[in-house]
Amino acid sequence: MIIDGKFVVAATRDEAWANLSDLPSLAPLLPGCESIQPVDGGAYAVTAQAKVGPIKTRLAGKMSVVELSAPEAMRLRVEGQDTLTGSHVRANLGFTLASVGERQTEVQYSANVLISGRLGMIGQGIMRETVATMLGEFVRRLTARITGETIEETGLAALSVKAAARSLKTGVTSLFERKEAQP
Repeated sequence: MIIDGKFVVAATRDEAWANLSDLPSLAPLLPGCESIQPVDGGAYAVTAQAKVGPIKTRLAGKMSVVELSAPEAMRLRVEGQDTLTGSHVRANLGFTLASVGERQTEVQYSANVLISGRLGMIGQGIMRETVATMLGEFVRRLTARITGETIEETGLAALSVKAAARSLKTGVTSLFERKEAQP
């Protein structure tokens, strides 16, 4: 599953880089992420939890920096196993930063994610909506950190419900569009 997109933060490129390249400090901004701890030479131990549709997950794994081009780009590799279902997750992640204004930085991101096991059988629709919902919350938290704004964080349960609702809406809309397109 490939996920990519972009968002803009109200920060200089150097400020955005300082926030995004300090990987352990990102844990509280990533919904469900419990910790990102340095292990050795660009590697980190990662633990996280999430709810994807009806399945609760608890991931334990390793994240490695594979490419670093400060203050412009970073590429990461994540490998882990869900301790509740035994599913495996592998992902290649990356982001690039570009100044688009005096205090505006565009963050382009991409992820190539492979999920096997019970989680992989769920279907990409609910997985994609779960990731999109969590990413939206991450961007909201990151923006608040950079601007110093105080926000109320949305919990995992609420994010899971929102993702499921968006997935259902997308599925129903798609079904009706197909039905109307039939002669």
